[in-house]
Amino acid sequence: MEKSENAQTPASVAILIPTNGSGFFTAISIKNYLLSRGVSDFTVIEVRPYQLTRTHIPDEIKAIYVGGLGHKNCSRGSISTFINNFTHKIAFWAEVHPQGEEIRALNIAGRNTIYFDASDSDFASCTALLNKIWGDRIVKPDWVQSANFLENPTKYPSHMTAEIYKQIMYVAKLRDDHEAIAIHVESAKRLFAGNLLFGNNHSEIQNILKRYSKIKNASRATAKNIIPLHSEMPGVYIANCADKATIDKDMVMSETAQLTALHILAVQHYTPQGNPLTTLLTRTLDLPKLFAHLHPKTRESNWIFIHGDHEETKQKIMEHLERTGFKN
Repeated sequence: MEKSENAQTPASVAILIPTNGSGFFTAISIKNYLLSRGVSDFTVIEVRPYQLTRTHIPDEIKAIYVGGLGHKNCSRGSISTFINNFTHKIAFWAEVHPQGEEIRALNIAGRNTIYFDASDSDFASCTALLNKIWGDRIVKPDWVQSANFLENPTKYPSHMTAEIYKQIMYVAKLRDDHEAIAIHVESAKRLFAGNLLFGNNHSEIQNILKRYSKIKNASRATAKNIIPLHSEMPGVYIANCADKATIDKDMVMSETAQLTALHILAVQHYTPQGNPLTTLLTRTLDLPKLFAHLHPKTRESNWIFIHGDHEETKQKIMEHLERTGFKN
């Protein structure tokens, strides 16, 4: 949870947004609206939609502003419970997800200021809806473009602001200790929000971007070192990241777009602490299912990572693919 913008005053307004990237731009849009109304004692609470009913709202909070929580992973029952618990505090709710229609059916619009638009063709993100409500002066067009891209990158073009956000978050998450990750990411988000809202040019943000520049260079160099893993396994490639540099797996994959026959790419690299790590990437397969016996660490289907000696991991990958008769 983010601390109040005014460190001397306990927050009386809570901004609830989802944990994804587009939620960041929803948050700064609501912040900018509140600032325009002379309200600065607010706090941002990031919520995983399926944990909505477990969200802790401090007692001192007098008003709740909600943006984009009606995700498909958030059941109507949990939304109903949350609204019943905090009806007297909900001051604003903007929603573009399909669940918005179900929230509308709960009939709280008459008591609170609530906007819904379930039309995916009109609004790709909650930030876009807020722009319609409050206009460009409050919700900057580049925030809308960035949020749209982060919500649906296959449909909407990227924007420089979105790319900077992604780079800052990538560097901020380069830790193994989960508590440290949360603190570092929260700090980075606050600094970048200050940059967008007030033009604050924090040296820490510049240092983060310089760090990412090195990651970008290492990622491009790694993509140039791709070779077949085995002559009898077409479509399976391996790449080694030199000098224990940190890489961005998404950039490595984008740099290999010309390899249309690529089905699995094993990247040998290292954690920020210098420990060997192998990341497997794909465009077409369900890697966690394919390599379940290796107990991979991931929440996605298109990449997994495996800790351990590079050569031993490489051998395990080849033996498994041979044993399963993998065909590209």
